[in-house]
Parts: sequence; structure tokens; C-alpha cells
Amino acid sequence: MLQKEKETLDALLGGDVPVDLECVIDESKNPSFLQQIAIAYNWDDGFEIPKRITENECCDSGIDLTLFWLAEAMSYLTGEIEESEYNQDWVAFSQLMIQRIENAREEKSHTSFDPNLTRVQIYQLKKDGISESFLNPIEGSEPIVTI
Repeated sequence: MLQKEKETLDALLGGDVPVDLECVIDESKNPSFLQQIAIAYNWDDGFEIPKRITENECCDSGIDLTLFWLAEAMSYLTGEIEESEYNQDWVAFSQLMIQRIENAREEKSHTSFDPNLTRVQIYQLKKDGISESFLNPIEGSEPIVTI
């Protein structure tokens, strides 16, 4: 991890949002760093930073699945929460993540992610018509991350 990336991550973990966060994300060639930023990010601050992560060329299927679960987009996918005037940004981001995961190519991911679902949860979601691509762990070359 580059020194600039480490400093950025340390600042986020400390509760500060670095002024150059978007630039650091744009310039990063490190998928693990992007995933760590997604996990450390305060999602109450909006969806601009998570969306920026998806726009980075190093954003892989492990990061996409991480962002999907961190955004709690499963609530939208299952119809538990519907679009309203109060959640339009969240719905747009959820739709983006759903589309990215559904359209993912079968390529090796650098990052890993496990949604850490029980067999009962997986069964119920499959029964509700949810694709396994939202439920199964992504095993990349990095250790598996759970949230």
C-alpha cells in the first residue's frame, strides 16, 4: 500500500474525511485499498465516494459485492424497501450495484468478500428468486473479508 493510501485510510478510520479522498481513489491501482476505503467509509456521508470507487478501473467483483452489502442493497433487491423521495440516491446506487453484479464477467477477482450468510438465509433468498451471485463468497487472491 502506498504511503498516501495508508494516510488516507488512517484518516478515515479516525473519523476524518481527507479533502483529496476522491483524487486518491481515482489514482489508486490497489483493489485492496479500494475495498478498505469502502469498509471504513461513513455511509451517512452519501454515495459519491462509493460511486467513485466503482468508477476506478481496479474495482473488481469482490469490491462490487462488498459495496452491495455495505449499502444494504439487498433490501432494495428483495423489494423490502421501495423507492421514495427520501432514498433516491440510495436506490440509484443499489441499482448500479445490482447491475454491476448481474453483468459481471467470470474473471478472477483480486479482492475477496463473504456476505457471511447462514444456510437458512441463503435458502430463503434463493426461494425469493435472488441470484447466487449476490449470496456466494467471492474468493480472490486476497484473504476473505466479511462485514
